[in-house]
Amino acid sequence: MAEIKVWGGTHPDEKAALAVVDSLFERPIPHVTPGIANQRARELGRRFVDVNLVGAFPGDSAAQEYERCRAVEVLAESEGYDAVIDLHNINAYGENTACIDQNRGVNRRVLGFLAQLGIGHLIKTDYDGVQKYVPNTFVLETLASGLGRDIEKLRDAFDGLANDPGLPEAATDDFQWFRHLGSPNISKVSPDIIGPGLRRRLQGFDILPEEIAVALGYPDREVCLMAWRDVPNPYGYWGELCEPIAVLEAPDCN
Repeated sequence: MAEIKVWGGTHPDEKAALAVVDSLFERPIPHVTPGIANQRARELGRRFVDVNLVGAFPGDSAAQEYERCRAVEVLAESEGYDAVIDLHNINAYGENTACIDQNRGVNRRVLGFLAQLGIGHLIKTDYDGVQKYVPNTFVLETLASGLGRDIEKLRDAFDGLANDPGLPEAATDDFQWFRHLGSPNISKVSPDIIGPGLRRRLQGFDILPEEIAVALGYPDREVCLMAWRDVPNPYGYWGELCEPIAVLEAPDCN
């Protein structure tokens, strides 16, 4: 058996992820431990209190910002597990995926878990999330309109990761890999180039037309969106930009 930690509420405005983690408190699964990463922001009905918890790691217990203090606690509460999942949901367009730190990677059992969920695209990251500091940790991004609201499917998957010794493993070359480039500034792109109509026709990880890549500051590279919105949310978030990479550039996941 494996001990699994599942965090929800890193962004409490992602309600589908919270519903899944709440179900783990209400109907526990053996060897699966749920946690709410930013309970204070949840109580306030906000995405964060002072700063985005994603990017606040490793934290500082003496910091004035709540999230920087909380990041220290989250890391401490993530210790000792065989795998740690930071569960999010995409309240927009895009595709289910997982973000894996470029230096830590994950093991083949976790890759098998992701494959069983039907995830075929993985993102290599270097930002200061929990996955950067805790072994065998990843961010699971699920579409709120699909997998993200399928509580029972996600519960079954967590149960399998923790309790099924026969869970098939997978390898890095079973997936397509991308490098995370950050959140693009939509103000750089005129509405007639990337209006809602075009964004609705895109699929997650589709290579963007050249004129959009140029407008976003990538004139000589193929880039794509993992997730995107018609308009930025109240915090200025619009989408997540990536570029395809070779499997040889993927994190060491063996």
